[in-house]
Parts: sequence; structure tokens; C-alpha cells
Amino acid sequence: MAAKSTTTRTHAGVPDRVAALLADLVLLSVLAFAVAVVVSVVLGPAVNFDGGAESLGDAVDTDRGIVVVDALLTAAVGAVYFIASWVRAGRTPGQRLLGLDVVAAAGEGRPSLAQAALRWLALVAPFSLAAVLGAASPALDGAALYAVVALWYLVLLVTTARSRTRRGLHDRVAGTAVAKSALAWSSLREDPAGVR
Repeated sequence: MAAKSTTTRTHAGVPDRVAALLADLVLLSVLAFAVAVVVSVVLGPAVNFDGGAESLGDAVDTDRGIVVVDALLTAAVGAVYFIASWVRAGRTPGQRLLGLDVVAAAGEGRPSLAQAALRWLALVAPFSLAAVLGAASPALDGAALYAVVALWYLVLLVTTARSRTRRGLHDRVAGTAVAKSALAWSSLREDPAGVR
């Protein structure tokens, strides 16, 4: 007879949280590509190439309006992906893969719609905003904009790592926490034959 398994929860560490976010970004990249294909079919391509042009600079023509539409729709898809996942399931697919749950810090239940939206605004929206601003204005589409976004993510990373409960600034703003289930990886740690 198998021993009864118990699930214990701990505060999710930075490596698991980063890995989950990277897994989600891979999925979102596929969705962003699908958005770009649909926009290209409906509005036309965002980038046109002229094979007979004299130089590479003359060969590429970018329609900023279509690029902005792509960026706005991708940001909207990302917002729905994260917010709906947190509200409906308490985790994104990437977080599920790593046994993580986003919970309301006060009650351990799934976050409310307002908490999920605040968490998205603090965690994901800065990157989405940078993409939209960069698409809208060539003057803004540069290293300085992305350096500011990178600095913001560094602040989130440091505040998460330094917190005893591993609640980063984005979690504190939203009133959420990320928990890891010890049961998620228990089958990988246990010896199926019961030999130690």
C-alpha cells in the first residue's frame, strides 16, 4: 500500500519563478506570432522588402501603424493570458509546469481580478508598454527605453530575492504571493522501489 502523500507549500524561490516566467514567454511568443500573422492577413505586412533596392536601408520599409497594432494586440493577449490564468486557475501554464501557485497573500485562495490585474501591471505591463512605445516612435525604440525596463525587472528580482517570504514589489503591490508545492517534484525524488 502506498503511503499517503501530503502536500506542503513553501514560498517559491527566484529560480523557479524566473523559469516559469520564461516558459510563459515562450508560449506568449507563439501567440504573438499568431497575432502578427492575423494582422498581416487583415491589414497587410508590417515589413516590406524591395529586392531591387540599392542598399539594405532602402530595401526595408516598415509600416509603423501596423507594428503598433501588432504590439497593442500582443500586449492585450498577454494581459488576458496572465490575468485570466491567475484568476481562473491560480497559475499560468509556466507556473503549473513548476508547481507554483499565485495566491492572495491574505487568504491563500486564488487572487481576485483586481489583484491579478495589479500584478500584471507591475510584472508584465512594463515590457508590453516598452514594446508599444518602441513600435510607435523610432526615437523611443532604443537602448535607453529597454535599459529602464531592465532596471525595473532588476528591482523586482532583488525585492523578491531579499524578501523572507519571496514576495517581490509586484506581489506586495498586488497583495499576492507565489507558493510552491513540495508535492510537485516528490515523484522525482522518491525511489519507486522504496530502496534508500
